[in-house]
Amino acid sequence: MYPDPTLTLADQILGIVGVFLKTLAPEACRLRIGLLSVAIWNRVRRFERRFLALYAMWKAGTLPPPRPSPAIAGEGAQTAPFAPSPASAGEGWGGGASGTQAAAFDPSVAASTRPASMLPRGFAWLHKMLPLSAGTLGGRMRELLHNHPEMRAFVAECPQVGRVLRPICKMTGVKPPDYLALPKRPRKPGLRRRPAAAPRLRQPRRRDFTDPREEALAWMRWSAATGKPVDPRKMSPAAFGCLLHWPKDDNCPPPEIGYGGRAFPPLPKDYKRPDWG
Repeated sequence: MYPDPTLTLADQILGIVGVFLKTLAPEACRLRIGLLSVAIWNRVRRFERRFLALYAMWKAGTLPPPRPSPAIAGEGAQTAPFAPSPASAGEGWGGGASGTQAAAFDPSVAASTRPASMLPRGFAWLHKMLPLSAGTLGGRMRELLHNHPEMRAFVAECPQVGRVLRPICKMTGVKPPDYLALPKRPRKPGLRRRPAAAPRLRQPRRRDFTDPREEALAWMRWSAATGKPVDPRKMSPAAFGCLLHWPKDDNCPPPEIGYGGRAFPPLPKDYKRPDWG
């Protein structure tokens, strides 16, 4: 049984998160994981706030009706990757200081799409990063889910809390109990068990282009289609110059002598630096 079942779920969550945060700070400092510890801190604190808010509404009898899942309702649909054209290449890619900046998407699509996260999504990924903190959080959450008398009734009357608990279970390697696990989705008849792999998009090669602008555009399309950053070591210097700062008019220096640059000729072997005193 849980050590003290007389405490409410809110008291237990406050204690579990408090112990986890006290363990996270020294372990993250010792392992030097930097910004990832801040992202983990914010995710667990957000879990605490959402759980306590739902628990307070459940106790007060003011729970809102559960909203449909985005996958079922058709929300948050991803669109086809953006392929920049020569007319927009100077605005989306060459106008900034970094050559890996993505071009602007439709605002309505960006508003309905979940922002990218810097944290992993695999099962028990926190154990690989912070084993001591993951054990502290996962062990207490396992006991709370299986042994606290209020948890089963809370999840049954408030299905929204499952969206809060399941990510915590996944990151800490805790198998959700039966009352918290999602039902299996029915398979559509006629579909193969494993779909055919999509054709692999080949990286642009330097020798296939004579114009550095065409080479830069090819790398932009490849990066937008695969979601991977551009590798400047595989590009010609002039194409990388176009990627950093696209020449908008005739007043800009050409990339061959601008950002692409040219190496200085080697100094003579008998050269002696002047002594300026």
